[in-house]
Amino acid sequence: MSELEMKVERTIELVVPSKPTPTGTLYLSNIDLTVVFPVETVYFFENKCIDSSADDVVGKMRESLADVLVEYHFMAGRLQLNVEDGRVEMSYNRAGVLFAEASSQLTLAQLGDVSLPNPCFRNLVLTIDEFKELSQTPVLTIQVTRFKCGGFCIGMVTSHSLVDGQSAAEFLFNLASMARGQGLLIQPNFLRTSLKPRSPPQINYPHHEYIKLNNLPIETSFTTSDTQSHSPITLPQNKSFRVFTFSSEMLQCLKQKSLQDKSLSKCSTFEAMVAHLWQVRTKAIFNDPKQTSTVLFAVDIRSRMVPPLPRGFVGNGVSSAIASASVEEIKQHNLSFCAAKIQNAIASMTDDYVRSAIDWLEINRGIPAVINDSFFLSAWWKLPFYDLDFGWGKPLYAGPVVSGMSEFVLLLSNGSQGGVNVWLMLEPHQMEIFEGHVMDI
Repeated sequence: MSELEMKVERTIELVVPSKPTPTGTLYLSNIDLTVVFPVETVYFFENKCIDSSADDVVGKMRESLADVLVEYHFMAGRLQLNVEDGRVEMSYNRAGVLFAEASSQLTLAQLGDVSLPNPCFRNLVLTIDEFKELSQTPVLTIQVTRFKCGGFCIGMVTSHSLVDGQSAAEFLFNLASMARGQGLLIQPNFLRTSLKPRSPPQINYPHHEYIKLNNLPIETSFTTSDTQSHSPITLPQNKSFRVFTFSSEMLQCLKQKSLQDKSLSKCSTFEAMVAHLWQVRTKAIFNDPKQTSTVLFAVDIRSRMVPPLPRGFVGNGVSSAIASASVEEIKQHNLSFCAAKIQNAIASMTDDYVRSAIDWLEINRGIPAVINDSFFLSAWWKLPFYDLDFGWGKPLYAGPVVSGMSEFVLLLSNGSQGGVNVWLMLEPHQMEIFEGHVMDI
């Protein structure tokens, strides 16, 4: 189903915190400033509560949003440029969150399999494409779409500069708790000063995981705040996307395959999965054996920092890890070779390494180096979005809208089945090669 085939009617308003809140500015870390782009997610629900109408859903969400914004008051603000130091910061000025009440004449059944990302889902989020200036762009939008069957969808757009996956999940769990008439589950802590650069900066590693902004290729879809504008998410016309489903049994086989030559004593499901996708994608994209193939992925640094980041930390408590090898090595070696590279990349993410990366970003300004056919693997599958309950049961699907960022590969939960859905975008001939190898386990 295309975007045009699923039209919705919506009424839009601004929601502000339900009580007086402070005003001022919030420091954004150098990690935050590498990911200033919108993340669009959708959550589908059946309305199983017979004494609750769809109108109640909209009213309850609007009220709960205003209440939770008292604690997350900065999310009702706007990003802005501090002209004195040239940094983007968050102004928590009560400008408001965009909230939409929407309706569709379709039923959930008519949408097809909502457990898989779909371009038509973009009609279920309140996009921020029409905002051209960063200082005018909402950093949070929520749309509640009612379907003819009584089911509904909650669509959310957030700026990645404010929340990573873990803190976005905690925000939603707090919002859901408010909707159920309960208090906060986790007290948010949104101060990022513990991730400030050192003075003077101490760069102790090369940090190939980042690229300087002035070296950024024009064709990249990775955007950053330094442009002072917002670029809409669009699907590249010359590429196609696919979703591949890996069962829990297939994941176990990948782990065993990584351990076959006994060069590794252990291997996690994540390490085996990243290694497999890296190896197969390399086969699909690269022809020259002397080229370098690179995979980047986020590592949670909350417990790796000294001292650890506080419980309820709101922000980007992740940093980019990198693994590289020649195309020839990746194609000729077995899976354990790639898995070992992934393990070493994860092990390198120490407090000293992360602080060195923060210092590198302070001096150079940059973003993750998704260039030269490298890719960034974003793991959503273990985030607890499928446990969300706003009072109407758990979601049928919880995850991202189809991304236009072709440098990303997404690992998504397939719900209660225990496996993983892999979303990626490639050129058609590359996808054909990828498809021929990806299920060869």
